[in-house]
Amino acid sequence: MKRVERYVYFIRPVGMDGPIKIGISNVPEKRLKALASWSPFPLEVIATIPAGMTEEAFIHRCFCTQHLHREWFRSSPLLIETINRIMAGETIEQACIGLPLGPSVKTRAKGLPYRPFRRKRGSDARFFPSSGASA
Repeated sequence: MKRVERYVYFIRPVGMDGPIKIGISNVPEKRLKALASWSPFPLEVIATIPAGMTEEAFIHRCFCTQHLHREWFRSSPLLIETINRIMAGETIEQACIGLPLGPSVKTRAKGLPYRPFRRKRGSDARFFPSSGASA
């Protein structure tokens, strides 16, 4: 069975800083067309990286303080810097080193209470089991 590669993508309105959509798709350009059909602004893909749902959830948690709605995030200098690092070839894990983890986007969307996530030594393996990297 052939494995389909997935990509974490970053989409924003053309000529604007944000909002930025952080999502996952097998074909980000096709997802861009689907989003463009209802967006009041022309959209552009600003970065993609081969990654899965675990990495997508991880970056959502790293930027939970900029979360607006569903997978849309307020632009911030730190988010832009992280996207630039990914575009320069870093993995999501490398680009997000040192960023605090907050609640999942799904937790916030459901209105559940915020419980700060505290990293324990070696806990990154939970998010990146195959990387073998330690923070």
